Amino acid sequence: MQNHLLQAERNLLKLFRSEREIPFDDYEWKTTYIFYVAVHWTRAYIKVRLGSHIAITSHINAKNHLRTILPQAVFNAYVHLENISKVARYDGVGPNFQGWQLDRRIDYENAKDILEVLRTEISAYIPPVLNNPILPE
Repeated sequence: MQNHLLQAERNLLKLFRSEREIPFDDYEWKTTYIFYVAVHWTRAYIKVRLGSHIAITSHINAKNHLRTILPQAVFNAYVHLENISKVARYDGVGPNFQGWQLDRRIDYENAKDILEVLRTEISAYIPPVLNNPILPE
């Protein structure tokens, strides 16, 4: 569990560096960083809720566990974060570059909100998650 929390913290630091150095751009990477913070927080959460013996072998496997332990609305938010992260990573830039960038900025704002939802839920079981700085609005 601790290693997942450490990796989440590293991903947050990368996000904050990107936010500081490129505040009005790079939204696809910022969304990706957020997703991987969520991945590691949720994997730590699975270990706490279901036991350290639980093997997490893939995103699909992790989502199956999360479906059973997260409230439905929080699970849906996580799935939405996963989806917008996939778009950011794999869908290229599209024919309208500026429109695509605007969509990624909107997705990034949604990703920040979702991360706070996850942080609130997970911190009830892993209080140190609250020690991480929050994202700027």
